[in-house]
Amino acid sequence: MHRILQVLDIRISKIFLLLQILLWIFHDTAADFVVTAPPEPVVVAVGRDVVLDCQLVPAKDLGRMEIRWISKFGYASPVHMYKNGMEDLTHQPPEYRDRTELFLDQIGRGNLSLKLRNVRVSDKDVYKCFVAFASKHDEVKITLNVAGTGQQPQIGMEGYTSDGVKLGCRSARWFPQPPVRWVNGKGESVTGQSQTQYEGDAQGLLAVQSFIEVSRQSSNEYACVIDNKDLKEMREAHIRIADVFFPHASGWMVAFWVLFFLVLAAFGFVFWFYRKLQSKIQGLEKSSGLLETEKAAIKAEHEQFKAEVDKEKAADAAKYQKLHTEFEQWRPLVLSEWKRIESYAAAVKIDPWTANASLTVSPDGLTVKGGETLQVPDNPERFDSVPYALGEGAFTEGTHYWVVQVANKTYWDVGVANASVQRKGMPNLCSDAGFWTLGRDGEPHGISDPNRSRIKVTDKPQKIGVFLELEAGRVSFYNADTMFHLYTFNANFSDKVYPFFWPGWDDAPLSVCPVKN
Repeated sequence: MHRILQVLDIRISKIFLLLQILLWIFHDTAADFVVTAPPEPVVVAVGRDVVLDCQLVPAKDLGRMEIRWISKFGYASPVHMYKNGMEDLTHQPPEYRDRTELFLDQIGRGNLSLKLRNVRVSDKDVYKCFVAFASKHDEVKITLNVAGTGQQPQIGMEGYTSDGVKLGCRSARWFPQPPVRWVNGKGESVTGQSQTQYEGDAQGLLAVQSFIEVSRQSSNEYACVIDNKDLKEMREAHIRIADVFFPHASGWMVAFWVLFFLVLAAFGFVFWFYRKLQSKIQGLEKSSGLLETEKAAIKAEHEQFKAEVDKEKAADAAKYQKLHTEFEQWRPLVLSEWKRIESYAAAVKIDPWTANASLTVSPDGLTVKGGETLQVPDNPERFDSVPYALGEGAFTEGTHYWVVQVANKTYWDVGVANASVQRKGMPNLCSDAGFWTLGRDGEPHGISDPNRSRIKVTDKPQKIGVFLELEAGRVSFYNADTMFHLYTFNANFSDKVYPFFWPGWDDAPLSVCPVKN
């Protein structure tokens, strides 16, 4: 069937060309030439070159012919113009500057085609090939569709749910908006359970991210497939997860210890009540008028209570064992994810050239602390009013991880900053101003969102892990000792990104630590 349709398309194109020629042959004297072009839309990938085919039948005298390629900018601002035997680009829109050309050596043979180089998303349009000769003119329309097949998707765990995990699939540089399909290991589509978002960039291309929640009863293999239907291309990524899905390790750890202490409390209560009953029995036995029936009733009450407590204790012990077994099953997957993060270890040093005069950076560039004001040059890169410092060397792409020791400090902030952040005067330590940080301001821990929101931290971190994913637009913070996830920013890194350090007001240092892998 597909082959038959191809043959029909070819025949229709030939018939169309024949009709155009016949139209020219029988045309009256008001228009003795015809401008022709293939009727099908032209599809081209972003960044490629394309030729918009236009032919003049019959060919005309070059010296008296005017050719205009017209787009959405109108007749007065042609994409490309040929007039009086030469090209005239005086009114060409800036968007097309240095990207268009005609086949000058073939115009005399009727080839008026336009070559457009390095195609952009904004080039998608309906173009007119307009020809004027003497007092006559003719034109034909060509539709240009632009498409872009994006980067290879990245798929991985995004977080934990009460009954499993959340998977995320990300890719950038797509156009037009591509559909995202999720397929499980059985080949079944589970796209209906997913949520997909799109975000455009400065070039008009789209970044796509799709999320799906996977329960412990689901398949353990998943594929994320992104299609470009215009170019008939696709990208896909696969992931395989351990058979037992898991919730967030830290939350289950809390439940584990809560149940553990409840069991201990139950044991203590049983022991206390048992001793109380024993004391009561002994006191009654010593009483002169104690009746045997009363003793039997008290003993029966004691035995009944003991049986109920033993039953509850056995149930609690079974729950404890089940939770412990599940925790041990989750551990390998958590460690595997942590090993992946640590595999992106980056060699980060603190740049003294950016440090405020009140900060001292160690000669090896691994430690910064507050102290006496130093005599330093007032260069443009230095923070002149606040005790901030940046890392040496900027990150422009890729994924990076480093660890900063914050032990014994009451005030501190670590994270990343755009290269363009304000360095003179009093900058606002906020994500809107190009700072994405996590820190401590006395007792609470907070993040650098516009509200300086507090976050819940179960253990006071000694070391903070910073995980930067530039292409994904994320920076995450972890307790580097316990693998506990603290917070993740979703950001649009439009500039170079530097590590950021604020050692606070005390003289305890912030130190960059080697990553344990």
